[in-house]
Amino acid sequence: MLSSNEKKIQQIDSNLEHLREDLVRFYSAFSTSPKETMANVLVAYEILMANPLTTDELRKAAYKVREFTTVKAMSVFGTSVNKDSAIEPGDTYQSSIDELGKAYRQVVEEQNRRRDSMLNGKSQKTILKLFRK
Repeated sequence: MLSSNEKKIQQIDSNLEHLREDLVRFYSAFSTSPKETMANVLVAYEILMANPLTTDELRKAAYKVREFTTVKAMSVFGTSVNKDSAIEPGDTYQSSIDELGKAYRQVVEEQNRRRDSMLNGKSQKTILKLFRK
């Protein structure tokens, strides 16, 4: 039977795995067809937003990537679309992708700190039990 900490650690691992899959889906949404890319990115974006580990920073970066993709895809069809106000002066598609990667790494690092803290707490409790015997 798993302890409460072990269950929490398993949940962290599971959440991180799902976030990784969601981000891979988002990155994999791009194809040579602008119409298909736009549809895939919109769906992948919504899936990523539903992930419980998605932070405000990750949301903001993913939104920028989604907006850049929409603007680019629509321009291929001859439709002019104004950039959303979330796109700040100096933002580029590449800088938004970089922000997305950075925000993802921050989530992973935070979850790994939580996991390590739980593991260290368990190790300390085990050591204390051994000394009490």
